[in-house]
Amino acid sequence: MVRQKKFKQGLLVLLVCFFLLWILLGYLRYRTEGFQEPLVVFFQSFWFMRDTKLDEGSIQTKRSFLDLMEMIFGVPVTEGTLESSNVLIEAGNYDETVIDKKPWKYSFYFSGEPYYTKHPEKYSIVLAYIKDFSKNFVPFPLYLLYTHIRPNHKEHYGFPPMLYPVIPPKKGVLVVISNDRAQVRKHCIDRMEAAGIPLYFGGKYRNNIGGPIEANHSSPEFYDIVAQYRCVLTMENSDLEYYITEKIFHGFSANTVPIYWGSKHVTEFFNENRFVNVVDPESNDWIQKIQRLMDDDAFYLKTIQEPVYVSDPPNLTFDTVAEDCRRILRL
Repeated sequence: MVRQKKFKQGLLVLLVCFFLLWILLGYLRYRTEGFQEPLVVFFQSFWFMRDTKLDEGSIQTKRSFLDLMEMIFGVPVTEGTLESSNVLIEAGNYDETVIDKKPWKYSFYFSGEPYYTKHPEKYSIVLAYIKDFSKNFVPFPLYLLYTHIRPNHKEHYGFPPMLYPVIPPKKGVLVVISNDRAQVRKHCIDRMEAAGIPLYFGGKYRNNIGGPIEANHSSPEFYDIVAQYRCVLTMENSDLEYYITEKIFHGFSANTVPIYWGSKHVTEFFNENRFVNVVDPESNDWIQKIQRLMDDDAFYLKTIQEPVYVSDPPNLTFDTVAEDCRRILRL
């Protein structure tokens, strides 16, 4: 009798354990299936939506955002229509917003500029870079897109520095622009010319290399051309806050030296010893540095062997962005 009683008690305990395990597995299954709901993305008000046929850069940009979504949510993400999508990625003019058109499972607003939507509180995440971050803001300067578009960027110009640096065959600065509307840039060009620095114009503006460079600016063909020159002009159109575009990478990716003017915060991300930072266009310091890069081979080699970023690993990557988004979304 005693043995039977103990057997029944043991069986009861075992059944209770199985029951609790069944509840736990059901809960985990519920959480997992809920997390793995198919995610379909709708893009709104992006610059590439204006084109009937996307160029390679626009295709890569769109793919980068889809990759970021997959890094955040851990499931495959596809692109859909307004009606079929449950995730919104929006940019640009708030007057064209679709944030209120339907309930969204998740919503993202992207701004590569130092300004953003009038109603950031309506979005799950705002991808932007400004001084003061609200609770749903994630740091995302525009240049980050470029680092993902070129997945080999760390091998190409990162850490450690190049073992066999090469001095470009042409002593001069490559300038690839289409017009002279950016007054600071035009003034810097005039100053370099006055200082006797050789300038090679590879765009439509003042072209002197036999015709404009046709290669896409994120293509290996473009960097093969840039790599022929000791420096390349990589100036922004404005000096707004954290407006740092992909232009500075035109020099880094070609293993040459960028000449940069734009955001005063650029050195928060990039090693100032690796490029020419035009802090004050009226100063002679940056002119003298370019002249030394042209004439002093040892200094040039030392410069292009410098790390690109101020930290290793870089303080901002797609991985850190995805991690911040997951934290805010509590995933």
